[in-house]
Amino acid sequence: MGRIDVILPDELEAQLRVEIARRYGGKKGDLGRAVEEAVRLWMNKPVVERLRKLAMSAALTPENRRVAIETLAEMGEAALEPLLEISGSPFAPERQLALEKVRHIIAQSKHRPRPPDPPPAWPPPGHSAPAPPGGGPPSGRRGRRRLRRLSRRPRRFSAPAPPPPPSE
Repeated sequence: MGRIDVILPDELEAQLRVEIARRYGGKKGDLGRAVEEAVRLWMNKPVVERLRKLAMSAALTPENRRVAIETLAEMGEAALEPLLEISGSPFAPERQLALEKVRHIIAQSKHRPRPPDPPPAWPPPGHSAPAPPGGGPPSGRRGRRRLRRLSRRPRRFSAPAPPPPPSE
């Protein structure tokens, strides 16, 4: 997998993150998924536009127009707008086919699994969460290293004071 670092204006980044949380639930990996979807849509745009022009062309045979519409429909949601435009075309059979494809794509998008609801806020508003006793164990790499280092050190105990001499 490749890695691309991108700088976005703050406002656009905030809008993107809100939309990702709305659509996908805001889980780990959702930002990458959204960016991948956007890049695919952007890369398919010239292909979609060319297929739209072919499907609307009077110079093509009805069979070739149908093939163009079928190919557009395979591209899914990226082809909704061109398919709607074709559904308003003067070619009656292709118009009907385009409408069927639009209905199919919309039905598929409605049956996608809905992102899970976010977990309830804890602690509930107005309550405070109890702190773990002793602040909890050291966590993370530094905490583990510290524990290891402390466990290897020889313990230095001061010798107990000798008992006082018996008094007579």
